[in-house]
Amino acid sequence: MNAVFRGRKGYFSLNVQTCSSEDLKILDIVARFPGSVHDETIWKNSPVKRRLEHGVYGAESIIVADVGYTNTKFVVTPLRNLVTVLEKTFQESVIRTHNPVERQYGVWKRMFPVLSLGLRLSLKRTMSVIVACAILHNICLAFEGQEPPPINPDVPEVVLDDVDDYTTVTASSDNDTVNDDGITVRDQLLAEYFPALLEM
Repeated sequence: MNAVFRGRKGYFSLNVQTCSSEDLKILDIVARFPGSVHDETIWKNSPVKRRLEHGVYGAESIIVADVGYTNTKFVVTPLRNLVTVLEKTFQESVIRTHNPVERQYGVWKRMFPVLSLGLRLSLKRTMSVIVACAILHNICLAFEGQEPPPINPDVPEVVLDDVDDYTTVTASSDNDTVNDDGITVRDQLLAEYFPALLEM
């Protein structure tokens, strides 16, 4: 049973999924899955996915995710191979749009180092602490509006701002979920939105 909590980095953990806004606020959090559980499994069981499917956020709402997720009619992920200028423009847009969630994790862990150092609590309390830290993170951003300083100012933070970072990663699934016309939202954006954008 304990082995299921051993994450890809080798230590016992929970795999926490968040959705964040452009100003780094945590809009949704799922903090109940063991560290070995794949991101896509968490997404398939998340309330946000069900709300998207039922149109709660509006018919044209989508989530921008990384390569750990499957490209669907609600989720846009980076391309696997870049060939055209249009694809490179699309890739840059996806990476820049996804960047706040990567930064949000860094800021969140700096605000609450216990998220990186580990907790010696029961599983139920650990989950509660993680969610409480997410709430406090949002409160801190709302009242102070500033990010905490880096833990070690001599070590630069990793920011996914390089388009090439995504070109060598293999997506987790080749089975993209499509809409009634057999088209994913990524296909739709590449066919309709980005060509018009490049003509401007």
